[in-house]
Amino acid sequence: MFNFIQLILAFSIIFIIAPQTPTENIVLRKIVESGLFPNYGKAKTFLIQLTWFLIFAFLLLFFLPM
Repeated sequence: MFNFIQLILAFSIIFIIAPQTPTENIVLRKIVESGLFPNYGKAKTFLIQLTWFLIFAFLLLFFLPM
C-alpha cells in the first residue's frame, strides 16, 4: 500500500516541480488561469505549500518502517 502511495506522490512531485523554472513557471500560470484563486500571490503561496507538503509526505512515507 505504501509503495502505491509513494509512486503517486513521486509522480505528483515530478509533474509539479519539474516545470517550475526560474524564467517560467508553467504550473503557476495554469493555476492562475484556472480562476481558482483571486490573484497571483495566493496561487503562488498555494503552489509553494503544495510542493513542500508533497515532498515531506513522500519523505515521511519513504522513511517509515514497513
